[in-house]
Amino acid sequence: MTIYEDLSVESADGDYLNERLRRISPRPFEKQLARSRKLAMSGGLVIGFALGGGAMWVFVNYEPVAMVQNLLLSLGL
Repeated sequence: MTIYEDLSVESADGDYLNERLRRISPRPFEKQLARSRKLAMSGGLVIGFALGGGAMWVFVNYEPVAMVQNLLLSLGL
């Protein structure tokens, strides 16, 4: 009996390891998954707020409408 008995070729990437870890100790594994999801969500929110704040700062300070108008006037359009 090999450890790869029920392993298909399609699931050889990470599914096998995840399933083995779930069987060995389901509680800590699920806890770690929840912690990783929470960290990813909060990291995404921080990056989103930073990008949104940066875009807002550029919009307020550089007046993009005037910049586009000046560009179009300089191109003769």
